[in-house]
Amino acid sequence: IFGYLFFISAIRSSITAFLPTFLNEQGKSLLFGGAALSVYQLAGAAGAFLAGTLSDKLGRKPTLVTIAILSPILMFLFISFSETPISFVFLLLLGFVIIASGPVFLALVQDVKTEQPAFLNGIYMTINFLMGAIMLLLIGALGDSIGLLNIYKLSVFIGLPAIGFALALPKR
Repeated sequence: IFGYLFFISAIRSSITAFLPTFLNEQGKSLLFGGAALSVYQLAGAAGAFLAGTLSDKLGRKPTLVTIAILSPILMFLFISFSETPISFVFLLLLGFVIIASGPVFLALVQDVKTEQPAFLNGIYMTINFLMGAIMLLLIGALGDSIGLLNIYKLSVFIGLPAIGFALALPKR
């Protein structure tokens, strides 16, 4: 879980924290960037809502593997088409997919047989928060030095190892 969250946070954190600034650097207004972030978050809410049910039917591991595979692909497509209107479609899909892993991990943690489920959930939430915060610091620092477009491109590759960590999750 730690590895998955660390690597997938490269994509999630870069979009969530820096999308309006990135789009502004691409020639769009900050108002447009804020609207794009709202659309991304709304799509993420829909993805989070549906992901739990989907993981109940398909299984936690297959759902997380699918999310880990689709996230870098959708990020790459969003970057590739960032100066065209089609980028909004990829941004919607990216929000739907990448934010969906949260409820799936919560369900995965709750599936663990333990006498202290609340404590285990607290550990997961702490790891999730720390991975996002650490990756956000790294992305912010790198974004200042090499530019947000380059860090967005780099986040695609940083996110790829999440696939291996998702595959390494136990079936149950």
